[in-house]
Amino acid sequence: MRQAVINYRINGLPRSEISAKTGISTGAVSNIIKNWKEKAEEIPDVEDIRGFMKQVYKTGYTVKECSQGFIILQMMESFYDNKIQDAEIPTIFWSFINDIYTPCIKLGITPSFIPGWINDLWGFFSQPNRRGDIIFSPNSQNESDK
Repeated sequence: MRQAVINYRINGLPRSEISAKTGISTGAVSNIIKNWKEKAEEIPDVEDIRGFMKQVYKTGYTVKECSQGFIILQMMESFYDNKIQDAEIPTIFWSFINDIYTPCIKLGITPSFIPGWINDLWGFFSQPNRRGDIIFSPNSQNESDK
């Protein structure tokens, strides 16, 4: 039961919730936490870790889900020259989900195929046609862009 109290505490739960979840009085929970803190003094930044876990707990996400979200953000930022502003994240993410990922899933297409198809199309339209005209190239502008 001691380990459960410590785990709940590390994950940011207040003593009252720990007491309710474990069936241990709040006084006993406090004593377990106090003893653990005394032993944990050797661990640097233990309160910072707990503070982080408390914030994660408040979001309703797990650490694993937060980690996955962070990885997705890093991947999204790798497509841009500048760091993505916090306000842009939902727009960019939902645009990708709604415009690319969801239609792919509905059509039974693995989204990872899309970049290859774009490269193929890019290569096809960058080749001269029978008259020698290049229909589209990365350096050309569309009429609407002029």
